[in-house]
Amino acid sequence: VQSFVAPVIGMGPARKLLSGVLLSAAPRSVLSIQTVGPPIVAHRTPILMMSRTSSTPTHPVTPAALVTPESAQVVSLLAGDDVSTQPQPACVRDRLEQSFATSCKSEVSMSAAVTPVEPTSQLPWQLLLLVITATWGSNFAVIKHAMLDLQDVPGGAALFVAARFGLSALVLAPFALQSTSIASVRLGATVGGLCAFGYAAQAVALEMGTKSGTAAFICSLQAVVVALATAMNGKVPGRTWAAVAFALSGIACLELPPVLAEGPSAFCFGDLIALGQPIGFGLSYLVIEKAMQEHPDDELPIAALQCIVLATAFVAAASATSGTLPWELPWGQLLPAVADAPPLDGGALDMGVLLGHYSVPLAVAFTGLVSTALTIWLQAMCFKRLPAMDASLVLTTEPLWACMFGVLLLHDSLKGADYAGGALIILALLTNENIIRFTGSDEETS
Repeated sequence: VQSFVAPVIGMGPARKLLSGVLLSAAPRSVLSIQTVGPPIVAHRTPILMMSRTSSTPTHPVTPAALVTPESAQVVSLLAGDDVSTQPQPACVRDRLEQSFATSCKSEVSMSAAVTPVEPTSQLPWQLLLLVITATWGSNFAVIKHAMLDLQDVPGGAALFVAARFGLSALVLAPFALQSTSIASVRLGATVGGLCAFGYAAQAVALEMGTKSGTAAFICSLQAVVVALATAMNGKVPGRTWAAVAFALSGIACLELPPVLAEGPSAFCFGDLIALGQPIGFGLSYLVIEKAMQEHPDDELPIAALQCIVLATAFVAAASATSGTLPWELPWGQLLPAVADAPPLDGGALDMGVLLGHYSVPLAVAFTGLVSTALTIWLQAMCFKRLPAMDASLVLTTEPLWACMFGVLLLHDSLKGADYAGGALIILALLTNENIIRFTGSDEETS
């Protein structure tokens, strides 16, 4: 490059500067100017002056713009020709100087205008999704405690679930009006419908005799559904399949030992119905991912539509269970009067007794506002920045969190299988993040 520009602008700093611009700007392939006697036909392939901060061509220069029929020599860069000793016609020098000056200006302007965009780290969003999953895991202990107080209320479980999703829909409903398009509304309603399908399959399976541990394990198969759907549209790294296998093995250790201890009688036809859980929830993750890609500003409207659809479904289910209209349901059973709480110490209410007396409304408030409305909105934000495959693996930690909150709130005991299951689930997360590597785990499979 220096031998090329030396005859044009001479020696010194200007030559070095221009040489550096050419090296950073010109393509690696060929930069050649050929003239083989008059009349000549110059190469018409553009020489694209590229900015180091952008792959976009900023200033196309064709050899025809640099060569005139008057010149009758071959100037070839990167071909090994030494042209430093060959005289250059004045017209060639003038044209080269003008073109190089223009290229330098383009290089400087593009470098100043384009700022490299650093990739956003996914770690904060993975941690946020882990917190969301932990919140969902706490639902089991909270709802179980509330169900003890509703065991004498006919249809109490269905009433509680209807109140939970009804409260979340009531809080988020105004944001549904902020949807940017009909397509966004359709996607939000689809997510809600798929989740309702998953919950309905779970309820029917449990009603038909499926053990709760079996239902929880089958629900975790949503990671397999997402992986298979992702593989249909592309390739899934081998480490992801390994992570799915570790996660399923861990959940099996957490949930299945009590079921297996009962023998074949623990399995029933409801287990097949429970397969609707991973299908509904797994597909909902893929739709959320699609919705966030196409409508990135609609996290709240999509979350609101999801809650509205879920509330509609479960209020209808509660009405069907009790045989009454929605507004005739015994909602008052969820709100005991404060006067019924036993006073202590001269009329002062003991806080523990008060919280125990209000366990049902507090559980409705927590599950409706925190573990449903808030987490569904935050989940949409996470899916805007995380692939559905990675997110589904994080969500498989829910049984682990449920086990931990069971120990803290319900004083459950842990066994060796529980520790093994927790270790396998953590291993799944580390494997998917490539923190722990196995031979061939980075190979992609379809």
